Amino acid sequence: MRSQSCGWQGCAFNPRTNGPSRGRYITGLKLKTLPDGPEKAVTGVPVNAKIRFAAWAPDARHVSFVNISDNATDAGLSLWIVDVASAKATRLPGIALNGIFGSPCIWTGDSQNLICKSIPKNRGSAPKRSEVPAGPVIQENLGRVTPGPTYEDLLKSPEDEQNFDFYATAQIRVVRLDGTSKAVGKLGVVESASPSPDGRWVMIDERHHPYSYLLPYETFPERVLTINLATGESKQLVDKPLEDTIPNIHDAVAAGPRNFEWRSDAAATVFWVEAGDGGDPRKDVPVRDTLFLLDAPFKEAPHKLAEIPIRFENVTWGNGRLAVVEERRWKDRKRIMAKISPDAAAPAVTLFEGSFEDRYHDPGKPFVQMNAAGQNVLQTTPDAGGIYLHAQGASPEGDRPFVSVMSTTTGESKQLWQSEGQFFESPSAILGAESPTLVFRRESPELLRITT
Repeated sequence: MRSQSCGWQGCAFNPRTNGPSRGRYITGLKLKTLPDGPEKAVTGVPVNAKIRFAAWAPDARHVSFVNISDNATDAGLSLWIVDVASAKATRLPGIALNGIFGSPCIWTGDSQNLICKSIPKNRGSAPKRSEVPAGPVIQENLGRVTPGPTYEDLLKSPEDEQNFDFYATAQIRVVRLDGTSKAVGKLGVVESASPSPDGRWVMIDERHHPYSYLLPYETFPERVLTINLATGESKQLVDKPLEDTIPNIHDAVAAGPRNFEWRSDAAATVFWVEAGDGGDPRKDVPVRDTLFLLDAPFKEAPHKLAEIPIRFENVTWGNGRLAVVEERRWKDRKRIMAKISPDAAAPAVTLFEGSFEDRYHDPGKPFVQMNAAGQNVLQTTPDAGGIYLHAQGASPEGDRPFVSVMSTTTGESKQLWQSEGQFFESPSAILGAESPTLVFRRESPELLRITT
């Protein structure tokens, strides 16, 4: 297997570490109290560190990170915790992480635990590859006509399936700050495991057989379920078949439920999308996608959040009165940003409509901030009447990134700041509510600096 990361061109990885080997990593950490506090180097970081997936705990008292080691005596992904008060990093022993599908750990809202994908204990040795060349591999499509795009790094044989199962199978664990942990659910090829904002549930997205040798793992049969962390009770939300009938055209999606995620501003509410056109954008239908919500304990019927006329792209949650949905359509490059009210029966309000190829008039993307549960939500103005946006600011003179505020009533935007002069400045975050402070990255031929 080649050492790459999993993605839409297939799945390849570093078998020595059970994680990615491509991608940037950092070798040290520093802490700084804004705006003008001194820098403090984090001690205890491993020698020759390759740090990835650093993440703040919701209460900002700790930072977690993963160290990648390919040493013969200690190869793998290890979990480390930085105590912010002492600026000291400590490894949590006995936890071997599985990073095949990306970041293996997510903080729970109470900042006391992480939900992690781990290598199963006592999983044994990896399957050995046969030295005898394999014969032809035949997969039937049961007489159906299916699209035929091509991809790299796909499974090619039963041996590949065995290796994929071996390295991708994970055990979900609740890992505490003292290093103890508890297994949750069953072993599986777990693509993601995310805690609910209230920390009482975990949503698991896993892949299962039968696999395909023609399509990447994102199309493999998919099972989504929630597990009660206190009782272990599980609730299956969907079990989707192999996605091998999606039309090979822009804006085509799978039929049935898709895009499962937690509503970040609610305690434990699952969100998903269903295509009103069966996933085929060539069909003339008034509703292209429908958005649904389902509250814990996930035993009632879901309720409809919104119907949208073009294909769903993403949603950014704010509060019960505010969420921003983005829609896109390829054939005319249309982009729509609309305000919806998750907890109120109010019609959607279009905030922006234009072309996603028109970079000169791009209003940007919303700023988000971490709420008390560690979830990203819309960052609003002090009066909650506007949202902050950041954009690249394309112009005849080149990109000049800017920050603006958009009214959630009218969609009108007012520019607050723009990069100018000899520097290229990119906005990173807005800190504070009553007196917002912009954090940006400043670049020049001689200088790279993060400043406020």
